[in-house]
Amino acid sequence: MRGWERVTPTDLARLAAPKQRPAEARQKYRAEPCIVTPDGTLFTAADITTAEFAQQRIGTGTLKERAARCAIVGLWFASTKEGRRYLELKRLEQAKAISDLQCQVEYDLTVVSIVDGRTHVVGKWIADFVYRRAGEVAFVTEDTKGVKTKLYRRSRRHFEAQYGMPILET
Repeated sequence: MRGWERVTPTDLARLAAPKQRPAEARQKYRAEPCIVTPDGTLFTAADITTAEFAQQRIGTGTLKERAARCAIVGLWFASTKEGRRYLELKRLEQAKAISDLQCQVEYDLTVVSIVDGRTHVVGKWIADFVYRRAGEVAFVTEDTKGVKTKLYRRSRRHFEAQYGMPILET
């Protein structure tokens, strides 16, 4: 007995027939958008909106791996910590706790010359996130930091003196 005794001609015809797939599955360019990180982690649109899968995978590994650039929904972030913070802020924005979320906002750092009184741009500082809290008019400027370098500390003091806004560090 090989197991073929109970197979009917109808079963054989069904197995021989080509499998019908829906039209969407047959289309070449109807793939679901996704992001694949260098370590092989796959982020689909559903993973990004719920952030459950991302929360389990982001933040694991060595310091060098965590500081590696990552992409989320087509946006590039300098580290996975920054990417994780972006997901948190997007959830807060969907819950209406914050509004007007902007990423990578550039500010000019200027000085006034003592000799001729003209203003000179001496550098730029890029804030990771700028947003408004619910019910507030002023913007919150936020920077995600792992290590506070001397250059960052100097730029932070310069920014706070020039613009009169504190930088929230996460």
